[in-house]
Amino acid sequence: MPPNNGPTGPALPAVEDPCAGVCTETARFQMDHPTLGVMEIRAYERVMHPDTATQGKQPSYAVYQGDTAVDYVVNPDATTLVSFGPAPVIGDQVWDIAGDTPVDRYGNVYLSSSRGVTVISPTKEGYTSHGTIPEANLIPPFPTDPAGLRIDASGEPTILVKDVTSGGAPTGKTLEYTWNGSTFVESK
Repeated sequence: MPPNNGPTGPALPAVEDPCAGVCTETARFQMDHPTLGVMEIRAYERVMHPDTATQGKQPSYAVYQGDTAVDYVVNPDATTLVSFGPAPVIGDQVWDIAGDTPVDRYGNVYLSSSRGVTVISPTKEGYTSHGTIPEANLIPPFPTDPAGLRIDASGEPTILVKDVTSGGAPTGKTLEYTWNGSTFVESK
């Protein structure tokens, strides 16, 4: 049986998923995209440094429409993560999810690197991670590292950012960012 067996929208062009059957799959999310129908997001870790204690890993995810990969996102420079998946595995990252999966009421999917939050949101063309995949050489439109996540019982998401000085020292404050329909903005 195909992973997605519900209605689908227009077919997107196929892409290669180089992690399919090769990397460790850490999560699968069946999503109902607002215009493209049923899709699936698969999160992966690829061991890059097997000889180290933490086995440095590279994060990636693929988006599927039926049995076809239609998007694949990886940060080739990120090779030292401990984990990348639906919840933190080590550390003190806040991950307070009032449900079974890290998906909010708007269709955003959240993945943890045990330090930062990756946000994958629906767009007209499929999904985007807003440059939040760990250790990206991009500055995302909202802070996600170091950060945690809270999704309340109504599905409202909040990214919890540990405030730091310009030198990187923690201030002890937590800044809250809420979803405004297209991005996260700081709550005042």
